[in-house]
Amino acid sequence: MQNTGERRIRRRSSVSLAFILSMLVIMLLILFRHHSMDEIQELLMSLKAKWLLAAVGCVLLSYLCEMACFYVITRKIHGKASWRTSFRVTMAGVYFNSVTPFACGGEPFQVSYLMDDGIPMGSCANIIMVKSTIFQASVFLFSVFSYVFNVDALYRLVERFDLFFIAGISVNIIVILFYGLFLVNKTAAKKTVNLVFKLLGKCHIIKEPEKYGKKKEEEIEHFARASRMIFNDAGAITVAFVFQFVNLLLGYVVPYFLLVSLEGKYDAFFDMVTSQAILRQITAYIPSPGGAGGTEGISYFFFMNFFTKTPVVSVILIWRLLTYYFNIVFSGVYLMVIRERNFKSEIKQIRSGKAA
Repeated sequence: MQNTGERRIRRRSSVSLAFILSMLVIMLLILFRHHSMDEIQELLMSLKAKWLLAAVGCVLLSYLCEMACFYVITRKIHGKASWRTSFRVTMAGVYFNSVTPFACGGEPFQVSYLMDDGIPMGSCANIIMVKSTIFQASVFLFSVFSYVFNVDALYRLVERFDLFFIAGISVNIIVILFYGLFLVNKTAAKKTVNLVFKLLGKCHIIKEPEKYGKKKEEEIEHFARASRMIFNDAGAITVAFVFQFVNLLLGYVVPYFLLVSLEGKYDAFFDMVTSQAILRQITAYIPSPGGAGGTEGISYFFFMNFFTKTPVVSVILIWRLLTYYFNIVFSGVYLMVIRERNFKSEIKQIRSGKAA
């Protein structure tokens, strides 16, 4: 029998998935309203398979870069790490961050997978916090780089570019400062650990978290020690940043491959990548699950001057199918298979115990 916490989590996930699917339906309705079936069929037939496969390959490689980033951080903080656990943590983040508002649902499940690998909860919380900080800082630095080296083209290609850039950069700086505070301030660290205990309790990963008073103090010390370790190793931080930068680049390249596949334009690589860096910074803070609705609307302004022969709505639909809906399906199936395998393993252990 499901408890109240589990039912609440499932209900919220169901609402989020319903919203996500409704956004997909709305995009399809807009597409069919402005274009006939023959036009859509012609569009799909015009896609060059090798460039479409290249786009899918970028998405899959981005998972590996995310996994490697987690592996480097975990190995530095905990002393050892598992590639398998790092991939599971990656998939948990991909799935639950895609189906929850503000992409904030993955952390408790990522902590759970790390704890299953024998890592103290305070260190787990620190790993997730460090990874989030590196991600936000990478998005910020990539967008600043794009602005500095391609500002003229961006103003020409993206309407109201200055408004988008200022809004995105301002929110990003606030988020980075927020994460930094929690990593270097022990009082903030205590609040982080308390929050993690509360989230784990709500998700019923641990029971009665209020009873873990002494354990909390130990985990706070783990958190603080992990912060000192990671920030005293410039090499580990640099390697993690490299993997995160490559991860972002792979995502930013996907619409370029669509541009080549649909319109045969090869000379817009730098402009497309830098415009995607700005777009990513803005859409990261749209409150709906996966930024659904807002991302599609804002991306129209970023794509309209690149795709001049192809209906922009159809481009956005294909782009979101590759970079968002594919993420949900791939990571969801993976986590479901892992859960089923673990369940069968537990049943087998129980039966073998009874037989003994």
